[in-house]
Amino acid sequence: MQVTAPLSDVRPNQTQNDDIIWLFTEQTNYVLPSPLTVNITAPGSYSSYPSSLVSILPAGMRVDVYFMHFDPVHSRRRQGYVRFNTPILGVIVRKDQLFASNFLGVPGTLYPTSGDLIALENGQDKVNLSSDMKELSVNWFANTPGDRIRIITAAIPEPSTMLLFALGLAGASMRLRKRA
Repeated sequence: MQVTAPLSDVRPNQTQNDDIIWLFTEQTNYVLPSPLTVNITAPGSYSSYPSSLVSILPAGMRVDVYFMHFDPVHSRRRQGYVRFNTPILGVIVRKDQLFASNFLGVPGTLYPTSGDLIALENGQDKVNLSSDMKELSVNWFANTPGDRIRIITAAIPEPSTMLLFALGLAGASMRLRKRA
């Protein structure tokens, strides 16, 4: 797995490599403007992705968004994992939800908007979400047009937010001391 700056084009046959699963950040500290449909929200191993595998993240939620892309020239199986500092809230693995969530993409990056076999295929592509919801491992078999997923995590609080939180705790502590 290679963490990289955003790729300029993740459409089929545009950024191909037999060996690398690319991962890049799309959005940080982003507030969802509307409910977002995701596919995986619970720990476990997945190798089938039925249309019934959906959950909704509510509008107003603050998230970080990542994109994982593997488009080899030749048929290949590759494995990798990524560990985040905050819990994974949802993983989008089905093409319809990927297309619908392209608004989360990096401005200037070209994303697929149609086509088959763009996301994960049942049986061939495996995803495992750890019990602490912070690690995602993949075991993918791909050829053209490749595999793609979008990962939604809880946003890492901004330093100013952490400062306000700390000040709030200090104020609450001082009030408790005065009462005692």
